[in-house]
Amino acid sequence: MGRFNWGREGPPYEAYSLVTEPERFASLYGWALEAVARLQTEYEVTLDEDG
Repeated sequence: MGRFNWGREGPPYEAYSLVTEPERFASLYGWALEAVARLQTEYEVTLDEDG
């Protein structure tokens, strides 16, 4: 058995509904923006900024 045994319904909502220490992801923000820009130039994509 795995470390988490949540069954068919998956993990509880609380497992992914909170973000603690958001500053730990700040370094990824610039990388993500560059990746999206690169994908927009290489592929025909539609960016949905509302989601």
